[in-house]
Amino acid sequence: MEGYGLEIREGALIQQIQQIVSDQILSSLRPDQVDDMVVAGLDSIGRLALLVALENELGVELMGADMGPEVFQSLVILAGFIMRKVDG
Repeated sequence: MEGYGLEIREGALIQQIQQIVSDQILSSLRPDQVDDMVVAGLDSIGRLALLVALENELGVELMGADMGPEVFQSLVILAGFIMRKVDG
C-alpha cells in the first residue's frame, strides 16, 4: 500500500505540470492536451521556462548537474525527477 500514496502524489504532480504548461508555456493548449509529446517537444527556452515556473510553484531548486534533456522525455519522468528533488 505504500506505493499507492506515491502514485497519487505523482498523478497530482503530473496534473500540476500540465496546468503550468497550459497556463504559462503553451497557452493554446488545455491542461488535458499536455502529454508526453508536448513536453518532449519543448525547445530549450520552453524547458527553461517550465523549470523556472515549476521552481516558483513548488519552491524547490530543480536545475543542476543532474538536469538534462532526458528529464523531458515524458511527464512521468519529469514528475519522478521533481519528486526526487523534493524528497532530497
